[in-house]
Amino acid sequence: MDEFPDIQNFGDFWGKSVFHCPYCHAWEVCDEPLAVVGNGETGIEMVSLLKNWSADLVLCTNGTNEKIARHGILIRPKQTLRSNLAEKLGCELNEFNLIKTTNVFNETSVKGVYAAGDITSPMQAIAAAVFQGSAAASGLNHALIMEDFV
Repeated sequence: MDEFPDIQNFGDFWGKSVFHCPYCHAWEVCDEPLAVVGNGETGIEMVSLLKNWSADLVLCTNGTNEKIARHGILIRPKQTLRSNLAEKLGCELNEFNLIKTTNVFNETSVKGVYAAGDITSPMQAIAAAVFQGSAAASGLNHALIMEDFV
């Protein structure tokens, strides 16, 4: 679940002119004046990604309350899991506060527990989730079959 920053009316613009992924949404604002909300390496990385879409970029680091006219805003909001199931199972979380997977089959830090899709990566796309789910199912099937031979 995306955690929105404490900015007035932020949610009203989410998915319209405020977006999180230049690969998914930047074409709609190509060559328009854009802003990036971010700090440190994350802010620099996001500005770098948007440079191919617009030459008119402003990096906002939450330092002032100045109004700047922009056609779109890129922000990488913090994400949290909607459920505490991973915590109850003892699964480790990754640097994005999502479930950490340990191998190509998307097994978690808890043996026999697999995770896939939006709960494992900030690269949230249906195609990626389908692939990860398929890999997790294969890994689980493999583990169950191998139990019979050990």
